[in-house]
Amino acid sequence: IQAGVFGLVLGIGLALLLHFGDDRVKRTEEIERNMGLPVLAVIPRIVRQRPSDRARVAELDRQSPSAEAFRTLRASLGLSPTAKKAKRIMITSASPSAGKSLVSSNLATVFAHNGLKTLLIDSDLRRPSQHRAFELQRDEGLSHVLAGNISWKEAVIHTETENLDIVLVGTIPPNPAELLGSEEMAKFLDEASKKYDKIIIDAPPVFGLSDPLVLLQQVEGVIFVVHFNKSRRRNLTHAVQKLREGDTPLIGAIMNDVDLRRPSGYYYYYHQYGYYYDNQGTKKHKRKRT
Repeated sequence: IQAGVFGLVLGIGLALLLHFGDDRVKRTEEIERNMGLPVLAVIPRIVRQRPSDRARVAELDRQSPSAEAFRTLRASLGLSPTAKKAKRIMITSASPSAGKSLVSSNLATVFAHNGLKTLLIDSDLRRPSQHRAFELQRDEGLSHVLAGNISWKEAVIHTETENLDIVLVGTIPPNPAELLGSEEMAKFLDEASKKYDKIIIDAPPVFGLSDPLVLLQQVEGVIFVVHFNKSRRRNLTHAVQKLREGDTPLIGAIMNDVDLRRPSGYYYYYHQYGYYYDNQGTKKHKRKRT
């Protein structure tokens, strides 16, 4: 009997240790409670293999749950007074690989679909990715604009998506933070704001870098990307605290890469009972996997 009781106590102890020792974020309530940020959208896992397919799912597969999630994000931003008037929106995360670039490209795409003249800027001058997302190559980009070598209009690329333009990084510079905090960056964004309805800035992650922090004074709102079941609560809380040191409003957070297909998962019902509208506006039941 004593051995049985000991085993039971030990099992309970191990279960509690695993529960409280695992600080990976799995629920939207954790973001709202621990970071004080509203969750604007839940983005399902995109299982497409090619990076360009995932980065442009809102364009390439408009009736997928992923594309619908990005339209939900757009709608959520439209309901927020701060986000609605914010023209220059920075997308960042606590650490790399959370999906900030994927969110940036698809959010810019759904803004463009809504008739808004949109500019997507890859400002990750250390690890750029938007050139792969859109399968574009341009030797001259943002780094050359900020160095004063070309005008920002010369760096703009018109994409296949109507109303969507993009500025790539170009050559990776040795002094990213200095360039992003320069007068040239402020001038670029001021002039671009006169031409575009929305400017989406794909910024570097917060941890270990000053790049996104120097950009804060140049933007009007920040969206924070959280990687489902991978982002650590402590890291997220620290990153949000750093962002709050500036005066720029934190619009909210996005839970990215959520696995909707696990029967025991918290978000399973989104996948099983989701609806979508076809091109004629007819409501249909959908069980298709992304």
